[in-house]
Amino acid sequence: MQGEFRADVSRDTFDASKQFSRVFLQQGRVQLDADWNEQGDIFSRYLRSLAADLIGPHGGNAAVAGFNLITTEAEIDNLKGESGNNLPADTVKSLKEALRASGFLIGAGRYYVDGTLCVNESNEGFIQQAGYPFELNLPLDQIRETTGPYMIFLDVWERHISSFDDVDITEVALGGAETASRAQVVTSVFVLPPKLGDVTFYDQVQLSTDITTLKNAITANNDTDIRNARQTLLASAEATRKRLSIISRASMRARARVSGMPEGDCNIQPEAQYRGPENQLYRIEIHRSGVAWDGVTDRDTPAGNANSAATFKWSRENGSLAFPILSLNSDLVRISSPGRDATRSLNVDDWVEVVDDNLTLKGESGPLRRIKSINPDDLTVTLNAPVDLSYDENSTVHPQLRRWDQRKSDGSSADNALLVTEATGEDPIDWITLEDGVQIQFPKATGNSYRAGDYWLVPARVATGDVLWPRKIESKVSVAKALPPHGIEHHYAPLAIVSIDNQNFILEQDCRRVFDYVAVI
Repeated sequence: MQGEFRADVSRDTFDASKQFSRVFLQQGRVQLDADWNEQGDIFSRYLRSLAADLIGPHGGNAAVAGFNLITTEAEIDNLKGESGNNLPADTVKSLKEALRASGFLIGAGRYYVDGTLCVNESNEGFIQQAGYPFELNLPLDQIRETTGPYMIFLDVWERHISSFDDVDITEVALGGAETASRAQVVTSVFVLPPKLGDVTFYDQVQLSTDITTLKNAITANNDTDIRNARQTLLASAEATRKRLSIISRASMRARARVSGMPEGDCNIQPEAQYRGPENQLYRIEIHRSGVAWDGVTDRDTPAGNANSAATFKWSRENGSLAFPILSLNSDLVRISSPGRDATRSLNVDDWVEVVDDNLTLKGESGPLRRIKSINPDDLTVTLNAPVDLSYDENSTVHPQLRRWDQRKSDGSSADNALLVTEATGEDPIDWITLEDGVQIQFPKATGNSYRAGDYWLVPARVATGDVLWPRKIESKVSVAKALPPHGIEHHYAPLAIVSIDNQNFILEQDCRRVFDYVAVI
């Protein structure tokens, strides 16, 4: 499971296809962060694969299963605490208020999705979730004005947590210095629309018909028909789960040293290699979701679908350079630290992205701006344009300025990021040059789509003058492979099918896979 990880690491060496079972540290050898991280990935894959093989794509123990939908006040009255007693009166009152505001509550407990443990610590309202509303989510008001039906899903992924996001991971004995960072499992419950863009997830008319069939079977008290009707609804939910995986469908190639070209292109220039002074881990990340730019221009200015096409940004430090924001008002930002050294600080004309917890949890990118000026005395940064966000020192959403390394003139789209252009072939014109000989290409293919947050990691090494990227032989020439994004990897599980009656949510089918634990003696 590859998450939104932005750690300051040298590279990501984990490759599931190699079937490694452990990492051996050897005496007298240099210790690398990549080895330690790969051991964690190996162990995590083992545990999650084991859980998925035993449980299935999703499921939970009935005794502790969570993420159930609570849609009536009567259900709240019957809720029990950890001790098995009824909930306190003030808790019941607050939950009922949350139910009326949210439409439904999400039950506390545990659940597994593709082997990943998901925990909901307490019963909470649908709109009380951190980061709500989410990328795929229909607005609550819009839902309540219809009769549905709708499918409700659980989205599971991992995000990167630094010491700024959670100060408790630092050691006060070291003066609060950051050591290792963390990965955190994120869960989001969302109401899925029947259709998003060109992708149809489920047929509302057919779903409504299947719900009516179930209700008729229940009225007739026909166990066989009830079982068949429920299986039909569950099958629809599982089919929809699989369709969610096609939201992002794209690939990328990377190269630096050009070791071979088609016959006739024999004049390889000496600059056709990585020329950077340091080893780097380049991160190419999609900024705006969409399809690739169609290449239409108007007097050398991007036109056509440029205002809606997918865009990307890149960093030579895996997007790890972020500066905590103390306050932000319009175009004036005050940060808490200028950075560790000259290469890891902010400079005039740098591109920076304003991000916070809410944007990250929603799966959204933040606004990109260029730095106009810096006052080192009071650590204030003036941006080249205002930002429609504001923070002060009491903010709890951990706002940051994240540095990206494209150049001053590289903001070629309306959102100041770079337009995704697709191509094929090995000719230099088919490739996008980042810097120091590093080039990337988004291969053209039918049905390509790009999702904000998708990213690729490209390690560049001085020793070889090249990037570490898998290659293959085509027509006796070594060429870079096209790879899917390294992340963010989302996993989905259907929770329920609901309909709407007088703006109230009606649970038609619980889609969770709940099992009873049976001890074998």
